[in-house]
Amino acid sequence: MDSKVEKIIKQAKGDLMSQAQAFDNITCFTNPKNFSANIKELQDGFSKTINNCSTEEKEKIFNLLIWVTIALNGSCELKLNLQNVKRHKKNIVSDKTLKKEVKNLASFLEKFESENKEIMSGLLNKEKTRLSKIMTTAGKGLMAEKSKEIGTDSVKSWITFWADFGKKSNLRKIKEKTDIIIGVDYGLGIMEARVLWGANLVMMNPTLARLALAEDDELQAMKRKFALANKGKLSREELVRGATKIAGYKARLSERAVFLLTEKGKISFQVNPRTYNQPEKLKSDILTLHKEFNQECMNYDSGLFLEETMTPDEIKARKGQSHVFYKVDGSSKGVYGDIDKLLVEQVKKGNFNLAEGDSGSAMEQVIAEGANCNVTVAGFVTDGLWSFFCQTRGHAKARKKHFLITHSIITKMGGRVEAALRWYAIQKLVNAFKKQNNQLKADEAGMIDNKKNGTLDAPEVRLLAKEAGFILPEEIKPSEYYKYQGKLFPQDLAICTIAEAISKRSHKIMTGLKKSPVLKKQGLEAWETGDLQASMRPPYGERFPHVEQLLGMFSQGHFPDCALQIENWKTFKANQKNIEKPVSKNMIAQLYSSVIAQEFAQSYEVDEALKEVLSYFKLYKKEYGTKGITTDQLASHAFAQQTLFAKVVDKFPTTEQEKDAVRTGFIGDFNLLGEELEQQQ
Repeated sequence: MDSKVEKIIKQAKGDLMSQAQAFDNITCFTNPKNFSANIKELQDGFSKTINNCSTEEKEKIFNLLIWVTIALNGSCELKLNLQNVKRHKKNIVSDKTLKKEVKNLASFLEKFESENKEIMSGLLNKEKTRLSKIMTTAGKGLMAEKSKEIGTDSVKSWITFWADFGKKSNLRKIKEKTDIIIGVDYGLGIMEARVLWGANLVMMNPTLARLALAEDDELQAMKRKFALANKGKLSREELVRGATKIAGYKARLSERAVFLLTEKGKISFQVNPRTYNQPEKLKSDILTLHKEFNQECMNYDSGLFLEETMTPDEIKARKGQSHVFYKVDGSSKGVYGDIDKLLVEQVKKGNFNLAEGDSGSAMEQVIAEGANCNVTVAGFVTDGLWSFFCQTRGHAKARKKHFLITHSIITKMGGRVEAALRWYAIQKLVNAFKKQNNQLKADEAGMIDNKKNGTLDAPEVRLLAKEAGFILPEEIKPSEYYKYQGKLFPQDLAICTIAEAISKRSHKIMTGLKKSPVLKKQGLEAWETGDLQASMRPPYGERFPHVEQLLGMFSQGHFPDCALQIENWKTFKANQKNIEKPVSKNMIAQLYSSVIAQEFAQSYEVDEALKEVLSYFKLYKKEYGTKGITTDQLASHAFAQQTLFAKVVDKFPTTEQEKDAVRTGFIGDFNLLGEELEQQQ
């Protein structure tokens, strides 16, 4: 038996890492010219060894072969290696050959099924149960819903069902027609999403970590073992960090081959939310994690036949290089340091250099050590653009040290901007009634949900606003807005325009910066600091009735909670030109004249420091204004509070006691996960 085939058979019976290595070695690290011979030898090898295997080992082998067969049956997985023309030119595996091998493997599995009926039936039932538990943070899970449509009495039917679903999937069409990054989280099932529609980005936060641990029996067992072994030995922060690593373990294994072959396949890791205002702790945490994940990746890569499909240069650059990126909240001064002062100083001297000077930015410093970062911004133009410069400075320094930097995204949480603006409007309403000594109406106004789209447009709320003495913009002409400066009670539709308006503005500025000869000479690449608008998920996802609108705004897509909605769409028409569509000027004018004018201006405009930097690049326009929020003001602003707490609080929590009192949002889930681990039985 060939030594590589022998190794795959051994891996197939091993732990989670070994099983993942076996799958990757078959589909991704087998040279296409050796494919048919290797598949035949694998079948022969499994036939000779299967009778000596335990029930658990048989289940592992059957499950591996089932997913290999699904992958070979026209899935997106084939584009990674076996049918990758760019990598193998004409030496790819033909559809005809694949069809034959799929038929052979299906017959092979049917033979195993006839000889091991109880084991195969038990396995398919376990898989159905596992898939049925894959949920989402909101709404119904796609894989859970699809699993209801297939029985467990036939392995052939099981394979055909999932293969056909993958080929017809709207998510598959999105991947093929737009070539965007397909970002998922634990609302889909990572390995399934990779095989069926080429998912190559996985998002994670404390909420999703708890979800992953709750829905996966194997991860839950690992979490329990870890918690019991470290009970009373580790702090809550250390326990949560360890459990979060476990929560993302399968995701890291699932996307490893994607990274090795394409430099995509990234996995996010949410660092402790409490460290955002502790830059030294944040930096230490990320660099420690980066070292640990690099070692994990080296262990994994050492079990793969990389030389079968990768070039020596690719292996040198990527082997042992972590594909994890660290999700950092960009709403704190410590994250940016004095980036504003440093860049203003450079442009005044006419010597703009990404790799020179030290801004004191924790983000810049960890990226400079080779750690990829995803920065979540509260939704200001300000924090998005300072994030851009911190990230690109980190990249420039990393390149000088010959580190591989492959991931760079700014996530704009537009829904949090909307929620914060609604909150301001609601507070104005509450205060107006208090001035009228009408506490009953003030209490009624205070009950309005600031997080839900459309709440300010409800008839009862519009009536409340009129009773409080505000002017409703829908009752006057747009040309009259200026007459009622500071008195308009905004429409919810205008507020929902904000995320799009801010995102389009910063996206346009970033595009201009990337085209700058100054930055191009310093090695800035077009892919750096991509824009990922996170507001497309429910309840915000319902704002986009068609895939065309969903995909039109940005070059990347994140499809967690709205995946089931996408699959149910009857038509598909992607149009990436939507980014050029203008934002409603009437809505902008309304907000400038409304009771939230100052708050809107802070989010929509640049500050004085950014004006100076953008003027240096000849990108500043008068309409960009100069009322934007500064880095010193970020963390204390309601928009930033949204990032951590999922609701606007009257006072920004500073003490540990105040933070522990907040039970929603990232810190809330961080606390809840910590409590679960401390109380593990």
